[in-house]
Amino acid sequence: MDETTSIIPTIPGTTLVSSAGGLPSISRMHERIAQQKAMRAVLKEYVKSEMDPQRHFYSIGDGGKPALSQDGARNLCSLYEVQAGETRLEEQYEETGHYSCKATVTLVSLNTGAQLGQGTGSCSTKESKYAWRWAWPNEVPAHLDKRTLRTRQTRNKQTLYRVPNEDLADHWNTVLKMAEKRALVAATLRLPMVSEIFDTSAEGEDPQDSTEEQDRKGLLRQVGTWLRTLHRDVRLASLPVFFRVTTLDEVQQLSYEQLDMALVRIDALENKVQWNSPTLLADIQGLEKQSAQQAVSDLFGDRPGTSQPEDADTIPFSEEEPTDGA
Repeated sequence: MDETTSIIPTIPGTTLVSSAGGLPSISRMHERIAQQKAMRAVLKEYVKSEMDPQRHFYSIGDGGKPALSQDGARNLCSLYEVQAGETRLEEQYEETGHYSCKATVTLVSLNTGAQLGQGTGSCSTKESKYAWRWAWPNEVPAHLDKRTLRTRQTRNKQTLYRVPNEDLADHWNTVLKMAEKRALVAATLRLPMVSEIFDTSAEGEDPQDSTEEQDRKGLLRQVGTWLRTLHRDVRLASLPVFFRVTTLDEVQQLSYEQLDMALVRIDALENKVQWNSPTLLADIQGLEKQSAQQAVSDLFGDRPGTSQPEDADTIPFSEEEPTDGA
C-alpha cells in the first residue's frame, strides 16, 4: 500500500456505475472487495505490530473479542486519520447527590472534514465503583447495621465492609471523563473493520489541570486502600501484575488512565479469586496471563510474556493505615 492510498472507504461522493436498480456494477463490487481485503490486512498488521495487549486492548472474562481501551482507540484514530470533534453532553443531577452523564463523540476526517463515525457513552455515580467503598470496621457509619452489609476478607483475616459512598460529588468529574472515554471508544468501533477485531459490547494521559489531578489522586487513594488489604509479600509482588511497575513510588506516578485500568481489572477479579488465599498471587498471575493470552490469541494466536515481580519498601500513600487494618 503506497503513501497516497487511504484505507478509509471512499463511499461519500463516489459515483457508482449502475447495473440494475441503482446497484453498483459487478466491476465496482470487485473493487470494493479488494479494497476491504487490503484494509483488513493493514488493520490487523497495525494492531499486531503497534498495539500493546496490556495497554491498548484487553480481555477479562470468558473469551471472545478483546475490548478496546481509550489509548487503543486513540491509536486507531491516528491510523485512520480522524480526530474527535466537540463532545456533546447530556447531564443529570439528582437530589440524592448522584450524577449521570451521556456523551456523544463524532469522528472527523483530518483530510476532508467529513464525519466518519459517531459513538455515545454514559456513566453514573450509581455504578458500583463510585456508589460504594470498602471500609474498615471502625470506619463504618454508626447508622449502618454491619450484619446487613456485604463483606470481604483480607488475607490476614481482617473484614472489610461495603458502605455507601458519602462523597459522590468527588466523582462527578471522573464520571464525566469516563462517559467521554466510552463515547470515543464507541465511535472508534464504528470505523471500517474495527468491530471485526474488537468487542462492541465492552466499555474499554497525564492530567492537564488541577481538577483532573484531584481525580487521579482519588484513584490513587483507592489503590492504596486496596493494597493495604493484601499481605505484604503479595502486595509487593502484585505491582507488576496490575500496574506494570516494580515499586510503589512508580505507582504514585501513574496517570489517571493507567490507575483506572488497574482498578477495572482488580474489580473484574473480585469474584474470581480468594483474596485471603495463600496462593493469591499465583491465582492472580494465572488469570492475568490467561487474559493477555486470550486477547492476543483471539486475534493472532500469539502468546505474550509476563512480568516478574520485584521488591519494594513502604506504601507512601496519603491515607493513614487503619488501626485494625492489614
